[in-house]
Amino acid sequence: MPSIYVKEVHNNLFLLRVDDHITKYFEGIWKIPEGIAYNAYLLKTENGCVLFDGWKADFTEEFLNELSTITDLDNIKYVVINHAEPDHTGTLKSLLKETKYKPLVIGHPMTKSLIKALHGVEPKFRAVKDGEEMSVGEEILKFVYVPWLHWPETIVTYLEKTGVLISCDVFGGYSIPKEIFDEDPEVVRNYIPYVRKYMVNVIGHYRDFVIKGLNKLRDSGIQPKIIAPGHGLLWRKEINRIIREYSRWDIQESIKGKVTIVYTSMYGYVENAIKEAISELKKQGVNPVIHKFTDKYRSNVGDVLSDLDDSEAIIIGTATYEAGIYPIMKYILTLVKEKMKGNKPVMIITTYGWGDIAGRSLRTELEDLGFKVVSAVSIHGTLDQTSIEKIKGGISLLLKELSS
Repeated sequence: MPSIYVKEVHNNLFLLRVDDHITKYFEGIWKIPEGIAYNAYLLKTENGCVLFDGWKADFTEEFLNELSTITDLDNIKYVVINHAEPDHTGTLKSLLKETKYKPLVIGHPMTKSLIKALHGVEPKFRAVKDGEEMSVGEEILKFVYVPWLHWPETIVTYLEKTGVLISCDVFGGYSIPKEIFDEDPEVVRNYIPYVRKYMVNVIGHYRDFVIKGLNKLRDSGIQPKIIAPGHGLLWRKEINRIIREYSRWDIQESIKGKVTIVYTSMYGYVENAIKEAISELKKQGVNPVIHKFTDKYRSNVGDVLSDLDDSEAIIIGTATYEAGIYPIMKYILTLVKEKMKGNKPVMIITTYGWGDIAGRSLRTELEDLGFKVVSAVSIHGTLDQTSIEKIKGGISLLLKELSS
């Protein structure tokens, strides 16, 4: 049985959270040994209940059971869909069936067609306008479009009377926090890296819309007392911090002195060269973050992207494979292209046997993405003293770039 939390988080506003230990790869791409939590919310009013979003379909039975402990399902008058992705709407079809399609579903104009396409249902539906307000009992719901955070139909809902912003994917993160709110500094400290990882993995492709979205909320007069995302912790104590972090991540602000190494190695030749680079970095007082893909180990690609994103400098090492870049490294580069901005200094280390091609191809790829290649060391087979000196020289150039 999954862990489930049902809690009144504000007057008549209830959180329904389920902890997902089942999903191993979020969106089928991102490995998440840390797990993930799904949050839905129910607002009880004298004029009926409003349900905000839902859970992944895997937990439909549990969702309906827990929802029934808060209210009779017949009391649900509205279902607000802030974002139609199935990890937030997987329970909708069964809910509508249980309630005989009585609730009015509310969302972005695109949401109606998405619900039909994703779940094969056509509920009673009303599209809301950007900035529209709706009274339900004593509460006023304000709907704000935040397109591309991270689908084009994404909206957020602000409860004006209580000051709660129901934000779906925005401000959410991977992992299963031990708490519901952000009251414990240690919990927050452990959780923030997973929010960053989620932002880079899931929203990174649309990062140019983050600041636009945050500014739009501010300009709409929204000053939340609570931020209630669709994943993870609810923000109450550290609201300014999470907004500040999101702004920093949007511009891909680097951590001073952080160097990340990512390398692939088939038979240890690249790995031996990378060990020399690591040794030289440590002599210069730099302790790099290391991710590797070898015959014995695979790093988590989601973690790789997160570390590359806030690094001040990068070292890429790869073998030549079939007269080109090693396939796993090509895959990583594809993700970098989709999720990151270039604008970082890079050192390249490659090895080859019968054809010195990978280094040139990698340089071209990285420069096309906007990275500044400050050094490229190509090694023919076994590492020798000449190659070691070239690696040391490359490290020197890389660190000089950081100090300039």
